[in-house]
Amino acid sequence: MDEKLLTQLYRMYSRELLLYLISLCHDAPLAEDLLQETFLKAILSLNAAHTNMRAWLYTVARNLCFNAVKKRDREAQGRMLDHEYNLNSPLDQLLDEERDHALYMALNQLEHRKREVLVLQYFGGLNQKEIAHVLGITAENVRMIAHRGRRELKKILEKEGCYDLS
Repeated sequence: MDEKLLTQLYRMYSRELLLYLISLCHDAPLAEDLLQETFLKAILSLNAAHTNMRAWLYTVARNLCFNAVKKRDREAQGRMLDHEYNLNSPLDQLLDEERDHALYMALNQLEHRKREVLVLQYFGGLNQKEIAHVLGITAENVRMIAHRGRRELKKILEKEGCYDLS
């Protein structure tokens, strides 16, 4: 891959990929390592003529994250992955407004697949077709999961007394 193209891809997508990885693995140092590994894989195998480099980067990052989490869990001798978010995490520090923080906390209450689709859609800026490619499901499934996730998110926010974000 051309160094200029790789630099451009890094500038365009590194921040959003890092946030996505942090949301998946809940470990900022691991997410930073995975981000670097994602771009290393891009150097080694991404063809400059690839039709959707952004979706490819998300797919690689997601797969690397799941493999790293599995490895970490195995090394911890089967200890369950803690799905509770640390309020002092780097991601929380980026969410400096109260409304964003409430949304972040409400997202954490969603089932993993709904949360992942909504994070990819709203924070990653991917469209339904790209999300479907990343997750290996149909675009229609993405649409339905996103709809159900938004509906559930709205109920959570209303229950918590937060404003409607729509």
